Amino acid sequence: MPSEVTLRVFDDDSNPREGMLFTGLGDANETGETGEDRFVGLRTTVPFREVAVGVIYYPSGMNLLDALPVAEIDHLQYGYFIPEPNCIALVSLAAMCQLMILASRRS
Repeated sequence: MPSEVTLRVFDDDSNPREGMLFTGLGDANETGETGEDRFVGLRTTVPFREVAVGVIYYPSGMNLLDALPVAEIDHLQYGYFIPEPNCIALVSLAAMCQLMILASRRS
């Protein structure tokens, strides 16, 4: 059965600032398959101090009060946007071309 995953960020005073809900993730198998693995994320311009990840698994026939927290989180990444290498190469090439154009105009 699928799970619900929430990501929330909190400010310096532990007030919730932003969040997202992801539904229908995962399954009930505990045998290590990766077919249901998903990347979830939250992009925000709001400064934050804390991140909370919540997971609820709802087996069929079970009510909300008996729901189990079931999840596997293998990595959390935060920080500034890091461009992929192809983007860096393209920007570098454009800058070199611009410098060559400027140099040819001066001579």
